[in-house]
Amino acid sequence: AVVSKQSTGEEIKELLKCSEEEWHSWAGRSDLSTFRLYDRATHVAGEAARVTEFHNLCTSVGANVEQLGKLIDDSHFSLKDMYNVSTEELDALTQICRDAGALGSRLVGAGFGGCTVSMVQSNQVERFIDQVYQGFYSHLPKEEVIGKYLFATKPSAGAAVLKM
Repeated sequence: AVVSKQSTGEEIKELLKCSEEEWHSWAGRSDLSTFRLYDRATHVAGEAARVTEFHNLCTSVGANVEQLGKLIDDSHFSLKDMYNVSTEELDALTQICRDAGALGSRLVGAGFGGCTVSMVQSNQVERFIDQVYQGFYSHLPKEEVIGKYLFATKPSAGAAVLKM
């Protein structure tokens, strides 16, 4: 069996040689008639390349922040167009973030929700937060949004095991 750009569940079941029950336990959503496996694989391979390029830029002398931002944006567009996990709201929010000065903005998590991360120059953070609030969250009281839904962070080493 050959998997095409738009494979049906039947074609994938045949390729995997799985039962109807196994298929439904793996596929999750039974409302889909086609599965864009080629696009999903293209996204995964592209995302791996973007992560490698991002790392290489971060560890090089004189890293170009605009290039880093473009990689973040490219990741979002791939998640939207190839992996199909974005929503209209996330697309609007990432665009508002870019318009507010983000060098790059993308959804985070599994998608289908409302979480994004944006890379912003440190001297632009306050203006950025105010513009994103005005552009996306202004229907909510500012004191409920700032610090809870809209906040600044700084890069860090991330999770680690500490021996005590």
